[in-house]
Amino acid sequence: MDDFKAFLASGEGGAGRWERRIQPAMRRIVVAAMKTVVDSVHHRKGSFEMYGCDFMVDDTCGTWLIEVNASPSMEHSTPITTRLCQAVLEDLCKVRSSQSPNARGRYGSERRPVATTSALSGGCMQGCVLRRRPH
Repeated sequence: MDDFKAFLASGEGGAGRWERRIQPAMRRIVVAAMKTVVDSVHHRKGSFEMYGCDFMVDDTCGTWLIEVNASPSMEHSTPITTRLCQAVLEDLCKVRSSQSPNARGRYGSERRPVATTSALSGGCMQGCVLRRRPH
């Protein structure tokens, strides 16, 4: 991630393009993608889903969602994926533990996390609770 940020800083527009353009675009895209399927995600008490999103960034810092993986590989196949997978799992635990149940130990119908977005290395995503639409 640091190498990518350094690469971005070296180009036209300089430092901060990750924070100003790419990271916010990834957030908007992931939330929009999850909102399109929130009604089809089946709630299973005491569980959660982790999704992996693959992005492409073009030469103008346009950010494009390529695919969403329902069962992303957490294989430590390279030094980069080793660092990323460890960071994602740590962030997933932080996101999950930050969602506290109500006094009865359950999530209320309006606050139940249907889908959450976890952090990419560098804090790209923060916890985001998506709610089902009222019927």
